[in-house]
Amino acid sequence: MNQDFNHKEQPNTANVSANKKTEQTTDLHQIPDLTDFSDIFEALPEDDADKTPDADSVEKSADTAQDIAWNFPSPQPEETSADNQSIRFDLFEDDEADNAADSVQITGDTAPGQDNSERYRAKTRKKRRALAVIIPCAFVLCMLLGYLTVVFAPIPFVRKWRDIYIETAMTTGDHQWLATAIIPGYIINEVMNVETDQTIIGGIGNLTHDTAEPDDPTHPLVPDNDPAVTDDNPSGEHPHVPDPPKQETDILKLNTLEVGKKDYAGNKVLLIDKEEGLYVAEISTLSYKGRVMLIDDPSRIFVGTTPEKKTRGYRIREMANYYGGIIAGINASGFNDPNDSGDGKDIIGFCMSEGATWGYYTSSMASIVLTKDNHLVVGYISDWSSWNIRDGMQFGPVLIADGEQIVDSKSTAGYGIHPRTAIGQREDGVIILLVIDGRDPLYSIGCTVGDLSGIMASYGAVNAGCCDGGSSCVLMYNDEVLNHNSSANPTYGRRLPNAFLVRSKKTEE
Repeated sequence: MNQDFNHKEQPNTANVSANKKTEQTTDLHQIPDLTDFSDIFEALPEDDADKTPDADSVEKSADTAQDIAWNFPSPQPEETSADNQSIRFDLFEDDEADNAADSVQITGDTAPGQDNSERYRAKTRKKRRALAVIIPCAFVLCMLLGYLTVVFAPIPFVRKWRDIYIETAMTTGDHQWLATAIIPGYIINEVMNVETDQTIIGGIGNLTHDTAEPDDPTHPLVPDNDPAVTDDNPSGEHPHVPDPPKQETDILKLNTLEVGKKDYAGNKVLLIDKEEGLYVAEISTLSYKGRVMLIDDPSRIFVGTTPEKKTRGYRIREMANYYGGIIAGINASGFNDPNDSGDGKDIIGFCMSEGATWGYYTSSMASIVLTKDNHLVVGYISDWSSWNIRDGMQFGPVLIADGEQIVDSKSTAGYGIHPRTAIGQREDGVIILLVIDGRDPLYSIGCTVGDLSGIMASYGAVNAGCCDGGSSCVLMYNDEVLNHNSSANPTYGRRLPNAFLVRSKKTEE
């Protein structure tokens, strides 16, 4: 009989376990323990307590308890008291085949620290939501305050760099939108409204009216009222005047210069060419770098032009090869450059190359010319044909006139920061060619026209003016580009309408 009881008890217990597994969320605290039959045995009569219950009675009792459990109402989560909270745990069966998960709700006392953990997570979520709003708003507010400060604040340092930004953008060909898109028009007009003295002409004493040659019979060598004509000297022969001293053969003092050492302006010498009468030094500061070339004889300087006018410009090396016998050169005039795609065929301003003219005169642009007696004259010259001009071009501004710095070294003069090219002349006739690189933050960002003026003054220039700047800036020596220009083809530079070229001394022999 005991064997029968044990045999039937197994399936009943399994049935109860199966029913437990399939039940959904149920408050087990109020359900009798179906695996413990002690309550059932206590309910038996005393005379039957020592009897072993048969299988039928056990099965009947289990079914009765199970019915009670299924009919027992399940408590709702919101009705759970604070002392008797329901916590849901996920119990994963250790089955590698399907990794199925069963969720069972266990009712009982809250685990220690559970309330604090929930509060902490809730606070964390609130903080994250707050930061998601605060950070973008703070960023926008900082940007707005920064914009208002930069554009409108009357702080000298801030206004200085704001003005330089405006000038730099507004003096480009196609990037003026960098200023007009974010800065009010009236501020741009105030910054760009720089007055220019158009009466300036540096070296005007070297300009003479070119109306008659000395051997022209209508241009007598000895005027009638020449005080040298007397009864004792009817021919008007002037008394002997000592010949002027001969020009120093080493006017640049090339014999005293050394590569790697500093020149008289304090810049490191990069190369010396005694045969050609020139040397090149490095211009180097924290914000910009460039090259300066000094040539001993101004008669070797002239303006060369592209032979294919209105068709295409020539790169400086190509232009030098076209003329032949050229040792050095820099870019000169500006040209129409829509979308940075100009090819140098359309010159801006007026140009003269060994007497031949090209372009159109622009009254707002300064002139940079060489006279027939090899003096550099800079300023606003209205009628070139009336003067003894052999070569020249138009651009600007004038940097130095008759030894006076027209543009102060600390001034931008409304031109911002860009790559720059300039030409100047010392009192003794030495020509100074200067190129500053730019638009490369890792090497050189460019300079102001005030910086150019200061460099020219340090080399003793008495007259100097700006040529075209930007990506056209180029300095060539011996068929090699010496500067780090910002063009798309730095080895050759951009196509140009013209250039100041230097004839080699070897061609004169």
